Amino acid sequence: MNEIILNKDCQTITNIINGVQTIILLEKFPRDYTGWVYLYCDKKGALWLRRDIDKEVELYGIDMTKKCYVATCDPNRHLAFKYNRYDLRGHVVARVWCEKVEQVYGYYPDVEGENYTIETDTLKEDELLKRSCWTNEDVDENNLLAIHISKVEVFDQPKLLRDFKRPQECWYDDHNMCKQEKCPYYWAENYGECYDTGCTKYDGLVEVRKAPPVYCWVEGEEDE
Repeated sequence: MNEIILNKDCQTITNIINGVQTIILLEKFPRDYTGWVYLYCDKKGALWLRRDIDKEVELYGIDMTKKCYVATCDPNRHLAFKYNRYDLRGHVVARVWCEKVEQVYGYYPDVEGENYTIETDTLKEDELLKRSCWTNEDVDENNLLAIHISKVEVFDQPKLLRDFKRPQECWYDDHNMCKQEKCPYYWAENYGECYDTGCTKYDGLVEVRKAPPVYCWVEGEEDE
């Protein structure tokens, strides 16, 4: 099963781990995706993590009963995390379950063209902003998608990008030339199967070496 690595900032990941944020607003994301999304913490800012082994909580339907983690990106608080903590920048720190993806609709509710408002088929603006940790100042006219997350699993040991595998990138595939005569590896007599003629797309999986601008597909992990 293919899964997704999502590149997010320290504050967003802090909100998600602490159970405050249950919706992620993005301009680009697969609209029909349901499954695990791995959270990669970018290298800007700072993020620390403390584990409370015996604490159990459930917020906004997010089940965190396996272990409860507390995160912070406030440099004035990091001394409280010196035991059992990681600097999480540049790591994949957790995964969330994408339950559904909704289109966000924006409109002006008044004739003056002010107070741009956003909502989805299931959420009005107040609830959407609250669950996504956005404010009215963050809202613009960009086309957005609302990714609903229903549970969080924080890794006991943060993962590196190279722990994940992705399909080989192929320039000809990206330009809609796969299995067409414009691709130099295409061989019509081989019934459209190109990998016997040198195509790198089918050479297996490679390590993820750099953070995706927004997200990338990776080979799914087997659940324990």
